[in-house]
Amino acid sequence: VRQFLNPVGIRRLRVPSRLISGVCAADWFPGGTRLAIGHVGGWSIWDTQNNDLVVSHPGGFCQSLRFKQDGSGFLTGGANGPEFWPISVIKGNLQVGEPRRLLPENCGANERAALSPDGTRFAAVGQAGGFVGSLANGSDLQAISQGAADTVTFSPDGRWLRLASHHDPIIHIRL
Repeated sequence: VRQFLNPVGIRRLRVPSRLISGVCAADWFPGGTRLAIGHVGGWSIWDTQNNDLVVSHPGGFCQSLRFKQDGSGFLTGGANGPEFWPISVIKGNLQVGEPRRLLPENCGANERAALSPDGTRFAAVGQAGGFVGSLANGSDLQAISQGAADTVTFSPDGRWLRLASHHDPIIHIRL
């Protein structure tokens, strides 16, 4: 894993191979000092200033990962479906709380998840369709697709949702 430091060069993060096999997603913690990596074996968060592992969570595959812009948590999508992980920073130390599952296990939308730009909504897609809902309490769930999708993203203004599959054309949904 490499951090590009424009214009001066590249810093290499010495990540143990057992933690990065099959990297699927990465996102920067607000402020840019920590990097989260979603991989085949779960997720991990790294301090890029000291090249240290801050915390890791072994588990099933994590195919998407996105921090809230206020740094209060992050959303993952993968083997356990979409989950929200609360974060607190106490005396400079990052603490990750217990995850909150946002959809029932058998809903079929466990491939990828996306976070709206304002951090209030999430969307999740998988082989059995997709859903959009409120991140605050996981309520207001709305089915958005009956077909398989393997990519989901919000538009920068949060008013549109983009679903795609490698088998089918791209679908844009106005929220």
